[in-house]
Formats: sequence, C-alpha cells, structure tokens
Amino acid sequence: MLTTQQVFDKVATHLLKQGKRSMLETRNEAICAYRGDQGVSCAVGCLIPDERYDPIIEGAGVSNARVQELLPEMEHVAHDLLSSLQCMHDHCENNNFDVPLRIVACRYNLSPAVVDRLWTDPSIFARVRR
Repeated sequence: MLTTQQVFDKVATHLLKQGKRSMLETRNEAICAYRGDQGVSCAVGCLIPDERYDPIIEGAGVSNARVQELLPEMEHVAHDLLSSLQCMHDHCENNNFDVPLRIVACRYNLSPAVVDRLWTDPSIFARVRR
C-alpha cells in the first residue's frame, strides 16, 4: 500500500516525465482523459493498473464509484488529494506541472522533493523551457 507521499511522488514523477496532459480526441473536441491518445495517462490514470483500466470511466470524476473501484489500495489516500491532482492535470496551462505540483504538495503538507529532483533533470528542464 502506497503512503500519501508515495502517491504524490508517483503522480509528480509521471506527469513531469510525460510532459503533457492526457487528452482524448472526440468528434467535437479534445477532453482530458484517464488514458489518452498516444499512450499517455492523467494524474489519477497513472495510478490505475493497465489490467484494471476500463474506458467506461472516461468523463467521470475521481469520486465516481467505478473510478474508485479501479484504484487499488487507495482508500487511505485523501479523496481531496486525488481530486486536486486530477484538477491540476486538467487545468494546467502549457503542460508546466512544476508550480501546480508544488502548490498541491504545500496544501497537503507533502514534500515537493521529487519535483525539485526531477526539475534539475536536463531533459525535463529543456522540454518545459521550449
């Protein structure tokens, strides 16, 4: 079972390395998605094991019962944290997750050390600075 800090670290690592939001093209628009085009996933989607993922959850919030069923061993993680991470992903401008992740860490009294460490990675730094 992951601690709350480990959940944050996993999501932060995933988003910073992925470097973009998870989007799905529909007929009329692009929407944020748990699993998006080109094999990407969102802040909460990266916590759902591939073998448990079900496309029926697309469009549902993290509080949806079906989404909750797909998140193994996350009952101990504050629903608010998962909701904040999902919201941060969905509304992040320019795919720059650095500051929004730090805000979430501060709000939930979590360490942003993983953000600091990854932010010094030249490949991530260069990609965001383009």
